[in-house]
Parts: sequence; structure tokens; C-alpha cells
Amino acid sequence: MLDHQKFEKLKLNDKAVFSKPVRRRQRQTLSCLPCRRLKVKCDRGHPCRHCVWSDRAASCQYAPFPTAQANSINSSDEDQTGKSSLSPQAPIDRAKPALLLPKTEPDLFDSSPAATTSSSKSEESVKSIYDPYNSWNSKFRGSTHWLTVSRQIQYGHKSMSGNPLYDVLEDVFNKITNNFTSSIFPSNYPFGCGYQEQFPSKREVLTYIPDRPTIMFLIDVYMNTIERTHPMLHPPTFYKELDNFWEDPAAVEDEWLAQFLVMLGMSHHMSRGVNITPDEEATLKQYFRGAETCLKSTIFLIAPNLTSLRTLSMMVLARRILASSCLELDACGPLSAIVMRMAIGIGLHVDPQNDVSDSTSLFDREIRKKLWSTIAMMCTNISVLTGTPFALRSSHMNTQPPLNLNDIDLSPSLLAYPIPRPLEEFTDSTFLIIVANSFQLAFDTVAHANSPTTYLPYEDVLIYNVKIKNLLLEATQLYHQSSPVPLEDWKQDQLFMLQVYLRRLLLALHSVYGLQPNADVEYPVSYWATLESALALLVIQRQLSEDLNSPPGRVWLGEYYKHDFYAATLTICLIMTRNDAVAMDINSNGPSQTNLEIPRETILQTLICCRDIWARRICQTYCHFLSYMNLGTIIASIMTPRGKNIHSTEVYKSSLRESLRMLKNCPCGKCATDSTSVKGSFLNHPEYLAV
Repeated sequence: MLDHQKFEKLKLNDKAVFSKPVRRRQRQTLSCLPCRRLKVKCDRGHPCRHCVWSDRAASCQYAPFPTAQANSINSSDEDQTGKSSLSPQAPIDRAKPALLLPKTEPDLFDSSPAATTSSSKSEESVKSIYDPYNSWNSKFRGSTHWLTVSRQIQYGHKSMSGNPLYDVLEDVFNKITNNFTSSIFPSNYPFGCGYQEQFPSKREVLTYIPDRPTIMFLIDVYMNTIERTHPMLHPPTFYKELDNFWEDPAAVEDEWLAQFLVMLGMSHHMSRGVNITPDEEATLKQYFRGAETCLKSTIFLIAPNLTSLRTLSMMVLARRILASSCLELDACGPLSAIVMRMAIGIGLHVDPQNDVSDSTSLFDREIRKKLWSTIAMMCTNISVLTGTPFALRSSHMNTQPPLNLNDIDLSPSLLAYPIPRPLEEFTDSTFLIIVANSFQLAFDTVAHANSPTTYLPYEDVLIYNVKIKNLLLEATQLYHQSSPVPLEDWKQDQLFMLQVYLRRLLLALHSVYGLQPNADVEYPVSYWATLESALALLVIQRQLSEDLNSPPGRVWLGEYYKHDFYAATLTICLIMTRNDAVAMDINSNGPSQTNLEIPRETILQTLICCRDIWARRICQTYCHFLSYMNLGTIIASIMTPRGKNIHSTEVYKSSLRESLRMLKNCPCGKCATDSTSVKGSFLNHPEYLAV
């Protein structure tokens, strides 16, 4: 039994304890109420990203700061004042840097109980981890990326929080964030999809391969398009390997089968054009998924060879061709860097000709040169496109250009080098010889253009400018001397490739000086070379998109370079917005080597034509829609008479209405209208219904 006196003492002690004043910490709840209730990470936005992904943005609310106790107000006022700038409601001033540095980082390692209770995440939790908006802002952008140019234009230099465009299009951005999907490839292709991934067997993969006539048609498409612009194969040898495949398909090596399936996927896309049906999309996914399965069945990372390098290079190429967004395009950068490191690992960057201990056959030496030239060209292009520093310098390699030979001049049974043809004679190797001769200039140009610490002196820029322009002139003359006008389709494709490649190098070379304020006075060569190269790229874009005599199989080339053309368009827009020679409509001849005399009105008409090219497939992706709208906004602002005061919000609203009108009357006639499509996202939008 309990002693009565002891119990009374306990009661007295208990009262004494609870009679003391309770001091509690007055802490603000920084997470929103839904995230706090679910115990998940909150980015403290208004609304936060997690609530946006979960379709409950309206319920995203924050608890008010609790009222402080009377005895603690004085002691806490100073601390609260000092920390007021860290409040989630405080605006963040993001001044434009010379290089665009990461602004936010996705919270990929959420240690909350809700994120760790199960290894198999639900769709909602996956969305909360992967945020396209954060992923886009978390990337480094060098001076060659179009976004860096866009931020220099007066309509895009502000942070998104203070930009009128965000107020007008906040709902649009939320739709893009919620509906962002990859059309063909998984995000981490070709390195797997996650926990629930199930790969097909080799027997099942072989069932993806169509009949022999279809195969021969697709391979012919590949040889006349991709192999002409990105040479990686020796066609006579490949056709022999294809004959061996038909004799016993199950006996073929996994690496060769992976390469074969990627070739089929790309050629299938080339043969169908840009707009593909759901059935054709399913076929493409089968080809590329089968290629991934076969490649992962090999030890390509430990023991890479020429076949696995070709396969990975083709996968990079396929990802770029079929990219439905800029985020997917960014994924080509790390993948291409892996390919280049693997190529360096097996010595493709070293010329073995003078190595007496090397046992590589003469045939293999030429094939290695050919593959290295294509890989280096692709990595250079992607580095310029994504605005990332280039890790390779001209001093890191000594591989010589391929010999000037046709494919039939090479054979695995060669015992001695065949006599090369004169360089003035056009051969199957001419394209790669021109590309390889540019590497010393290209590597150093791109490395300095996107470097955060170094840049080429203006004197060196002038020297590089002359050398690159000489290469461009020699290439044009060589192609036109080899064939009568008009050129054969594949030769014209190669010439377009060389022109875009070298023009983009010129834009990268002059990006530091040519786009500075008053560059027309301080750095006239860079200024006029930038304008000339950007206009030349837009002329090529129109030739690829508007020429009625252009073959249907060339449409992919215009899509392949659309981001380069977009960067060139923004470059011209930036020049037009500044108070320089072109913006003031002064018909100056510029430096003697440019001989430019282009009226301002002509440049504006060119910009309008290039904007209209984006309208042709405005329903395809959100990137097409936003690119068209952004160009419309900039062009409308440029065409506004000087001195006329028009609020920027009105310009954005007008551009949005025009873009929605174009989307509503899309000329393709095959617009998807499901909830995740561009058109489906705007069906109930007030502005869409009003136009």
C-alpha cells in the first residue's frame, strides 16, 4: 500500500515543479504546413515545389511567427532583426554573372522518414526529388550557351522572381514542371532506369529486328545520313558483318548487336521525319532499349573497344537528335565526356605510326583515326552547345588526320599503306580531314570560351579568326569544285555540317569581345565577325527549313542544330538591342575583311522568319513553345519605336497571346491533346480560350 504521508509529499513536490514558469524557444516554422505534416523537405517557396508537384499549391501556407513572451522580447529583437534577411519571404537579388553559376541545388538526398520508409518511391516522391526547374538552374553555363546570351538581353537579365514574364506565365511554368517527360529515352539512358527495371533477354531483343528488306532499307538510310555526317564505320566491312549476322543471329556479339540496334533506331527516325506516331515511338523505344540491354551485357567500361565506343557515340548522337528539351540535351555532355575518356583510355588520341612496338594493323590505324575525329568533333559541338568547359587541349593529342582515301581503298587484309590521293581530290575522307585540321583551333577556342578563369588575348583572337575563316573558305571551295551545282544531297549535308561547325567556333571565339558594350568601336573585328557568323547560321537554318528543293531526309539536320540556330538568333537580338552601329541603322562596311552592309530592317525580317520556323512545330515540346514566345517578345520590344513607353508586362502578355494563337492554329495538323502535351496543357487556359 502507498504511504499517505509520502503521497502528500509527492503531491507538494509535483505542485512545486509545475508552479515554475515554462520557458519555450520561440522558433519559426520555416517549412510550409503540408510539408511539415508529411515530414518532407520543403524549399520554402510560395508555393513550394513539393506542393506544386502534388497539385495542392493552393494549400501551401506558412505558420505565422509565434508571439514572443514579454520577458524575452528585448533579448530576441536583435537576433530577429539580424536574421530577417534570411526569411523565406525576403527577395533574393541575383545579379547576372559573367558565367551563369548554379543557383539552386536539387535536394537529392532527403533523409526524412517519408523518403526513407521504402526503397521503392512513389511517383509523387520521385517528383519531389527531381525538379526540372531546379535541375535547369543548377547547371554551369559558359559564354557559348544561349542562356548566357539571353541573360544579357534587357528582357532576360533579371531574376525570375522579379521578371514580369514570371508573373504572366507562372501557371505555364507550373504546367511545364508537372508535365515534363522524356519522349523516347529514360533520364539515365544508357545506364539504367532504377529499381523496377527489367531488361529483356537476348532472344527477346532479336525479335525486335525486322525482316531483311526493311533492314536493308534502314541501313541505306543510315549510310546516306548519319554515316556521311558522323563517319564511324567502314561500310564495306560492316556489310560483311551484316551478312554474317543473317547466317546466325544468335551467335553475334552483344557489342555489335547493340551498335546495330542503335543504327536501326536512328535510321527509323530519319525515315519517318520529325513527327512520329505512338506506334513508331514504341518501335524506337524497342530499338534503343534493346541496344542498352546488349551494351550492359558487355564490360565496355573496363575493356572498351572500337565497337563499344561506336555504340556509345551513336547513343550520344541519338539522344541529341531526339532530345525533347534542353535538359535532355544537357545529358549529352556527361555522356560524351565518358566516351572521350574511354577513347583516350585505349589511345585513340595518340598516333601509333612511329611506335615500332605497336602491333595495330594499317587498316585499324585508319579506322581509329576516323573514329577519334568523329568523337572529338561531337564533344566539341556538345561543349559549345551546353556551355561547359572543354577538358581537352590541342597539346593533349597528336593523332594525325585520316589519309585522303575512299572506303574501298581500305581493307583488313592490307599489308602496306595505299598511296593517298591528292588533298585537292574529293574522297570519302575529305570531310573528316577538314574537321581534324580544325582541332588545334577548336579545342583551345572552346576551352577558353567557357573557362571561368582564362580567356584568349584579343591579338590571339584575331589570329584564330583568320585561320578558322580560311578553313571555312577552303571547305566551301573544295566541295563546290568536286561536283557540279547543285551538290549531291549527302555532300550538301556535309557542307552544312562544316559551315555550322566552323561558324559556331567563330561565335565562341568572339564571345568574350564581340558582345561587349561598344564592341563595334573597341573590338570591331570581333563585333562584325559575330554578326556575320550569326547571320550566316540563320541563312543555313532557312535553307534547311524553307528550301522547297531540300530533300525530306534533311529535316533532321535542321532539328539537330536548332539550339545552335537559337543561340545565333539571340546573339543578333542582343546586338540589335544595343546602341551600336546596327542598332542605330548605320550602314557601315565594318572592317575591310567583312564587307558587311546590312540594313537594320533586313536583319529584323530575318529574325521574324527564323521565329516563324519555330512556329511550325510549336506543339511538339514546351521548348518550341517558349522559344517562339521568347523570340516574339524580344522582336516586339526591338521594333517598339524609341521613346515610346510600353510596360514590359504588356509586351509579355501580347507575346503570350500570339503564341497561344499560333498553338491553337498549329500548321502541323497532328497536335497531341493529352494532358501532358503542350496543347493539352493550355486547352483550359483563359488566354487560349480568348484567342
